[in-house]
Amino acid sequence: MRKFALSVFILLALVPRTVFAATYYTDYSDWVEVDHPIEDSELEEGMEKTKYKFYQEETIYSDEYYALGQNPEMFPYRSDQKLIGEFGEWNKEEPEELEGRTIEKKTVYPYQELKKISEIELQVESAIQNQMEITELEVKYQDELIPITVHCDRCNEQSNSIVTDGNYNGQAIILNPGNHLTILFDQEYNPEYMEVKVYQNIRVGNEKNIYVIKDTLKEESRYIETRRFLQPSHDYDEVLVDTTRLASWVKEARWDDTIIESDAYPSTRKWINKLNSRTYYRYQDTKYLYYKIVRNYLEDYEFEKEGYIKDLEQSIPVYYQRTRDKIVLKDEMVLTKPYLDLDEFILSSTIPLGHLLIKNNIDWNTSGTYQITISYKDLVIYYPVQLELPQTSAALDLPTALEDIEVSSLEEPQVALVEEDLKKETPVTEVQEIKTAQEKTQDVVQQVITFKKVLLWLLLIFGIWLLIYSLEKIVDRKK
Repeated sequence: MRKFALSVFILLALVPRTVFAATYYTDYSDWVEVDHPIEDSELEEGMEKTKYKFYQEETIYSDEYYALGQNPEMFPYRSDQKLIGEFGEWNKEEPEELEGRTIEKKTVYPYQELKKISEIELQVESAIQNQMEITELEVKYQDELIPITVHCDRCNEQSNSIVTDGNYNGQAIILNPGNHLTILFDQEYNPEYMEVKVYQNIRVGNEKNIYVIKDTLKEESRYIETRRFLQPSHDYDEVLVDTTRLASWVKEARWDDTIIESDAYPSTRKWINKLNSRTYYRYQDTKYLYYKIVRNYLEDYEFEKEGYIKDLEQSIPVYYQRTRDKIVLKDEMVLTKPYLDLDEFILSSTIPLGHLLIKNNIDWNTSGTYQITISYKDLVIYYPVQLELPQTSAALDLPTALEDIEVSSLEEPQVALVEEDLKKETPVTEVQEIKTAQEKTQDVVQQVITFKKVLLWLLLIFGIWLLIYSLEKIVDRKK
């Protein structure tokens, strides 16, 4: 028991000096919406509410009338409005026979035309006096001239304008055996209705102009090809025209991808590819107007909305937060120096010191109890302080009161204005001597105060030990 008492005595002796403090709070701020939930703590509170989507119902009718059972899924409700519909488009599929439906059918005869071409090539094999002179080129489709463009290798750069200027007896382009001339059309045409006219300046001689007109398709077998022979029939120079109908020189038919349907096959045309006949159907129904009910939602979530319907399945949580500030002051404050040191009585604060407004009524020449007012927004703290001046400070000519202090920043606490006043009214050297004497005296006072507090702690510890000792004696007697 004695060892236990001794341990308690030692622990109590090591307990640090307790600093008593008073805590003050500002009022809570207004609720502010935040993006996450808030747990309640000393300086903040959280709140959660629920917002919902709100909507109004709108009836929307289909743009078309539909037969029974044929309405789209998006329009599930049938109205009383109906009409006898028109016949629909012809279709290959035979429609289902339904009550009130009229079905028609027809047979068509499909075919394909020759594959269209967009250019042809003229190649010289031999020529009179080893050159072939072309003064003009014409291409017609269904007996109408079409625009062409001519490209010629190893020819005059103006070859295109020479052979398309409409002057049959004018300037000519010269082609030698082996030369190629390409004639480009402005679009694709069916060769069945095309003819090519080549105007040539024929010179006197025993030879012939031999050239080939053919398609330019890159295929294994030739689609269109003809070899042309032209020689002079007189003993003087003349311009002769050679006309070639391309349909007469189709070597192997190529059929266009487009399928043409007709009520009958064309009986006068050679170059068509007949396909099997087809049957098409169309029908007419009694139709109804259908409708749907849609929800027109407001863009934002709301708590309540008059005139709208709440959708309980669409909601979001909304979080709110409100905060307050805290300042902790020493429970009591004894000043031994003629100025305020904020660090000595403000233990902690969530409010920046520069935002605190501090007022006081201290007479720095007279020891006594005074009041400091610390205010921030709605928080006002009336803080008592005890001024205990040493005897040496009585000789100083100090101001009767300290002006109001508004602290500028946490890093640069405001020193008492009394020092500024001293600097203004007293020479610097004298101020230094006075402050040195003050500080020595204040240190002595502070040591006395500290000694008193240590003595009180020792007396308290001794009392506790005496109580434990007495209890131990009582226990020993009972044994």
